[in-house]
Amino acid sequence: MKAALVLGTQLFEHNPACADAEVILFVESERAFCRRPYHAHKIVLLLSAMRHAADRLERSGRRVARIELGQGLGFADGLRTLLREHHVQTLAWMSATDRGIDSRIARLCEAEGVLTEIHPDGLFLTPTEDLDRWFAAHPAARMEDFYRWQRRRTGILMDGDSPVGGRWNFDADNRQPLPRGGLAIPPLPFPDPDAITRAVIAEVADRFPGHPGDPADFWLPVTPDGARAWLADFVTHRLASFGPYEDAMAADKPFLFHAVLSPLLNIGLLRVEEVVEAAVAPRPSRCPLGLARRASSAGDRLAGVHAGRVPRQPHAVDANHFGLTRRLEPWWYTGRDISTTCPGPHRAGARAPVGVSPTTSSG
Repeated sequence: MKAALVLGTQLFEHNPACADAEVILFVESERAFCRRPYHAHKIVLLLSAMRHAADRLERSGRRVARIELGQGLGFADGLRTLLREHHVQTLAWMSATDRGIDSRIARLCEAEGVLTEIHPDGLFLTPTEDLDRWFAAHPAARMEDFYRWQRRRTGILMDGDSPVGGRWNFDADNRQPLPRGGLAIPPLPFPDPDAITRAVIAEVADRFPGHPGDPADFWLPVTPDGARAWLADFVTHRLASFGPYEDAMAADKPFLFHAVLSPLLNIGLLRVEEVVEAAVAPRPSRCPLGLARRASSAGDRLAGVHAGRVPRQPHAVDANHFGLTRRLEPWWYTGRDISTTCPGPHRAGARAPVGVSPTTSSG
């Protein structure tokens, strides 16, 4: 039997690994969520999106098998259980962005006598081979160099060999302060949780009571359709003001004109191509270049760094240039008592993005 494994960060509407699979596997690893004090909203997002993906596949007539959170298994034990229960002979999956995942799955399959089939990572625009060649030729791996190369390679916001508008970036135009008289900020289109999400919220509250954040306040979309509606709302109501006020901040307005797309892109509910197309389509000569830049280039470059193509970068995740030894204080994880040192949107009851700040990539 041929099976496909769908990872929690690869919840595409059409995952190529699933194309000819007889059964599609999902593993909810409770141990993974216990490993660090992840924010409750991140756990709700991943679990609800995974369960919606499984439900969508089942409703379309596909056979699905899952290891559920309550079974208490880690990822490896859960996958091994599914491989044995369904007599899997070949396992297909999409290459993981996180280093080591592919080799870990491959070793497990080898031990179980299961053949493997790995599909290219669909989270990014740039094929792996192109990334390898670019990083090999650019050891400094500067973002601006990568950005210009990516624009030329894809043709995004290009007029022949020249950038649209005659400049590669308009960063200086993104630093306008909010008007003193105030400015109407369109609200984010918070979706109402459905039955699946409500069940996940209750389960996360029960199983992870010590994790920061209140799962009951979860507010992000958890399906590809919901993510596209979220993106469309941004294009309609906030895109025009995103560029000028991209770097602005306000203590009582945690989002301003930002799209909060990173969580949706990070797990495959949105594709980079969809975001770029939506940003460019309204008026390609005047669209906020910052959004297209982040969507088309920033994530791809960071994926290359994360994959170890620039192992000696001074800002690598395992570097400690300043020799710091103090551990992060508890408030970093809990948010308690933070108001005394960080007033504003972090106060009790305020809503903040999951996994991103209001000024990180993709708006």
